[in-house]
Amino acid sequence: MIRINYVSWLSARLGKLYDEFLIPDDVHDITDLLDWLGSKEGKYAEVFRHKEIIHAYIEERIIAHDFVIKDKKEITFFAPIAGG
Repeated sequence: MIRINYVSWLSARLGKLYDEFLIPDDVHDITDLLDWLGSKEGKYAEVFRHKEIIHAYIEERIIAHDFVIKDKKEITFFAPIAGG
Protein backbone atom coordinates (compact mmCIF):
# COMPACT_ATOMS: atom_id res chain seq x y z
CA MET A 1 0.00 0.00 0.00
CA ILE A 2 1.31 3.42 -0.92
CA ARG A 3 -0.05 6.80 0.11
CA ILE A 4 -0.03 9.42 -2.63
CA ASN A 5 -0.44 13.03 -1.47
CA TYR A 6 -1.64 15.76 -3.82
CA VAL A 7 -0.67 19.42 -3.48
CA SER A 8 -1.83 22.63 -5.22
CA TRP A 9 -4.11 22.29 -8.25
CA LEU A 10 -3.71 18.50 -8.19
CA SER A 11 -5.67 18.25 -4.93
CA ALA A 12 -8.17 20.88 -6.09
CA ARG A 13 -8.94 19.06 -9.34
CA LEU A 14 -9.04 15.60 -7.77
CA GLY A 15 -11.13 16.86 -4.85
CA LYS A 16 -8.91 15.15 -2.28
CA LEU A 17 -5.61 15.54 -0.50
CA TYR A 18 -4.42 11.95 -0.85
CA ASP A 19 -5.16 8.40 -1.95
CA GLU A 20 -3.95 5.03 -0.77
CA PHE A 21 -3.41 2.40 -3.45
CA LEU A 22 -2.03 -1.05 -4.01
CA ILE A 23 -0.06 -0.36 -7.15
CA PRO A 24 0.53 -2.99 -9.85
CA ASP A 25 3.81 -4.93 -9.92
CA ASP A 26 4.76 -3.35 -13.26
CA VAL A 27 4.88 0.16 -11.72
CA HIS A 28 8.58 0.67 -10.97
CA ASP A 29 9.27 4.40 -11.04
CA ILE A 30 7.53 7.77 -10.93
CA THR A 31 6.89 7.77 -14.69
CA ASP A 32 5.17 4.38 -14.42
CA LEU A 33 3.11 5.62 -11.48
CA LEU A 34 2.03 8.77 -13.33
CA ASP A 35 1.10 6.67 -16.36
CA TRP A 36 -0.89 4.27 -14.19
CA LEU A 37 -2.74 7.11 -12.46
CA GLY A 38 -3.41 8.69 -15.85
CA SER A 39 -4.93 5.44 -17.10
CA LYS A 40 -7.64 5.65 -14.44
CA GLU A 41 -10.93 7.13 -15.57
CA GLY A 42 -12.45 10.49 -14.75
CA LYS A 43 -10.51 13.15 -12.91
CA TYR A 44 -7.33 11.07 -12.77
CA ALA A 45 -7.05 10.88 -16.56
CA GLU A 46 -7.54 14.65 -16.78
CA VAL A 47 -5.03 15.55 -14.08
CA PHE A 48 -2.25 13.09 -14.90
CA ARG A 49 -2.19 13.75 -18.63
CA HIS A 50 0.00 16.73 -17.61
CA LYS A 51 2.70 14.47 -16.18
CA GLU A 52 5.55 16.50 -17.65
CA ILE A 53 4.82 19.37 -15.22
CA ILE A 54 4.11 17.22 -12.17
CA HIS A 55 6.93 16.94 -9.64
CA ALA A 56 7.42 14.24 -7.02
CA TYR A 57 8.67 14.53 -3.47
CA ILE A 58 9.86 11.57 -1.37
CA GLU A 59 11.63 11.55 1.98
CA GLU A 60 12.17 15.29 2.10
CA ARG A 61 13.56 15.71 -1.40
CA ILE A 62 12.35 16.37 -4.92
CA ILE A 63 13.03 13.38 -7.14
CA ALA A 64 13.27 12.70 -10.87
CA HIS A 65 10.63 10.78 -12.80
CA ASP A 66 13.01 7.83 -13.23
CA PHE A 67 13.35 7.38 -9.45
CA VAL A 68 12.53 3.79 -8.46
CA ILE A 69 9.68 3.71 -5.95
CA LYS A 70 10.02 0.12 -4.76
CA ASP A 71 9.25 -0.18 -1.03
CA LYS A 72 8.27 3.49 -0.70
CA LYS A 73 5.31 4.14 1.57
CA GLU A 74 4.50 7.74 0.65
CA ILE A 75 4.90 10.03 -2.37
CA THR A 76 3.77 13.61 -2.76
CA PHE A 77 2.91 15.01 -6.18
CA PHE A 78 2.85 18.74 -6.77
CA ALA A 79 2.81 21.10 -9.70
CA PRO A 80 4.49 24.46 -10.17
CA ILE A 81 2.88 27.32 -8.33
CA ALA A 82 2.73 30.74 -9.96
CA GLY A 83 5.09 33.35 -8.64
CA GLY A 84 8.74 34.22 -8.48
